[in-house]
Amino acid sequence: MAHISPIISVFVEAYPITNLHIISDGPTSQYRNKSYFYLLTQYLTQMFPQILTITHNYSEAGHGKGPPDGVGGLLKSICDDEVAQGTDVNNFDAFCTVIERRTESVMIKIIDESSICVIENLIPQKLTPFAGTLQVHQLKWTKEKKDSVFFNSLSCFACDASDTCCHYNMDKSPWSIPR
Repeated sequence: MAHISPIISVFVEAYPITNLHIISDGPTSQYRNKSYFYLLTQYLTQMFPQILTITHNYSEAGHGKGPPDGVGGLLKSICDDEVAQGTDVNNFDAFCTVIERRTESVMIKIIDESSICVIENLIPQKLTPFAGTLQVHQLKWTKEKKDSVFFNSLSCFACDASDTCCHYNMDKSPWSIPR
């Protein structure tokens, strides 16, 4: 969340965003776990109260994601080119310097460890995991039902975010956010 919120902040300040759709591959340690579910639906929505609905859609790991993979490939190619020209890109600071100098359309946000600690301290000690987390391919949340999170086995945009999906819902009752 320490990495995601500064990026979202740029877009929320520039555009009247009320519906947030996130897509990623599904690394459990980063975006598919109880701590992330909590922070996404409780912390992020406090930071950006204009957000009314959130979906996070997880694709299968190892499958091409198009633009997200393209950005990573672009950054790697830029650094490879710099190294081929004799520039050392041997640490994170050198990487950021090269990317900022060579690109105009890629946003670099450096997150310090203290920002991560602040976020970690917001996570309740007793979060109940959602049984079946590894099978989740879509998280849905809405301000209307702010204490509930719905999980689907596949992404569905036909059903309203505030209701149980009739196509791919994983559990008849939503995951309840602890208070």
